[in-house]
Amino acid sequence: MIATDIKIAVKALRATKIRTTLTIVGIIIGVASVTMVLALGEGARQYIAKQAGTQGLDSLTIRSGKTERDLNGNVLSYNFLAALGSSTLSQGDLTAIQQSPHVVAAPVMSIIGTVGTSANSPSHNVDGIIATTPDLASVLNFKIRTGEFVDNTVNSNTAVVGFNLAEQLLGSDTAVGQNIYIRGQPFTVIGILAPYSVPANFDNPFNFNNSVFIPLSAGQVFNQGAAQIQQIDVRVADNFSVKTASETLHRAVLANHGGQEDFTILQPGDTVQITDNLLHVLTLLVTAIASISLLVGGIGIMNIMLVSVTERTREIGIRKTVGATNGQILRQFIIEALIMSLSGGLTGMLIAYASAFGIGMFVGFMPVITLATAALAIGMAVGTGIIFGIAPAIIAARKNPIEALRFFQ
Repeated sequence: MIATDIKIAVKALRATKIRTTLTIVGIIIGVASVTMVLALGEGARQYIAKQAGTQGLDSLTIRSGKTERDLNGNVLSYNFLAALGSSTLSQGDLTAIQQSPHVVAAPVMSIIGTVGTSANSPSHNVDGIIATTPDLASVLNFKIRTGEFVDNTVNSNTAVVGFNLAEQLLGSDTAVGQNIYIRGQPFTVIGILAPYSVPANFDNPFNFNNSVFIPLSAGQVFNQGAAQIQQIDVRVADNFSVKTASETLHRAVLANHGGQEDFTILQPGDTVQITDNLLHVLTLLVTAIASISLLVGGIGIMNIMLVSVTERTREIGIRKTVGATNGQILRQFIIEALIMSLSGGLTGMLIAYASAFGIGMFVGFMPVITLATAALAIGMAVGTGIIFGIAPAIIAARKNPIEALRFFQ
């Protein structure tokens, strides 16, 4: 019985090939949009999880803003506005942290400005002008390709350039000794970083391969003598507990802030969790927007089914006259809607994965194909067919056979 209904449905759809194809295209676009977003989102989340150990499990990040945690210590939320606003961290906090045993700490002060090869040359785009101390190299496991890292004992007007920026700005990855101009002031390049694997999370928002590092004292000059520290990166000694170090530093900074907890200390798992939560919200938002196209495709199915019911009124009357039940008529039209939505869903899913892999080659990570994503895509296609095909099918099933036989086209 079902096989017969499918044959009748396929024959009816083939009779209006162009109209059927255009309707299926609407479903293809909707399913492809949603599936591609989900595949890329899952790929990005797994990419972030793999990079959780980029800085090692013995690192801590201290930032402005407070995190809310559950009873198990998992991050529930983070105050991003506090992190983006004026920093609450100071040199006093850095000194208090550096005095704690078993840790090495380095500040990250972001400078707004331009970088060029002369005072009047066109500026180059950089991800960050970072004022810091020599300890940052050991804290973040920097490898020096040529020269050395920033050293306050040499000269405050010295700079270290990221690998990619060195090739773009200086034309070489070994151009030590040349001058660059930061906010119009000359700095001598004393070192160039080796390529750095940049973690795609909230841990460090800079692409160090496209950044310039200068001594903290030079950064203070650009900021009227004050050190506006965005964050403090800390590495804990191998033989010491990261949790214990975090608690010790928390007490030290809290005391330095007069008991005001306007900062947070993040472990590697916390930064990954914050980034993952943010990415999850963005994925849901984009998926919701992409679902609008699937809604449009569903409306297309309803439209073609209503037209089909009208055009085939006499056919419905004849089938009922020879014994077809309301259930059989209802099933036939629902099967037609399901064939369109399911074929569109399968095609859209294949197109989505092909497109997602193409995009992944440019964004640095590959999409992840999961059974859940595939099931969701097919489920959405089937659901669209049923939801938007049920009303026309009911209309067809309820037609009076006598009135249907009187219908002339």
